[in-house]
Amino acid sequence: MAGRHGNERGYVMTLDMLWHLAARWYEGRMDYGYVRREPATAAQYFREVGLSGQFWGLPASRP
Repeated sequence: MAGRHGNERGYVMTLDMLWHLAARWYEGRMDYGYVRREPATAAQYFREVGLSGQFWGLPASRP
């Protein structure tokens, strides 16, 4: 469904979910020798903080 400006509504999360996602996502980024997460590790992190669905490259959560 398109919004009033003709754009589809994107992914929306609560502030609480954003906090859980960001809390450890940036750990070590400023450290010398930082190595980014591999996609499988990132997906596991997303699952750990309660994310699911196509936007995150994960299966949809079950009701």
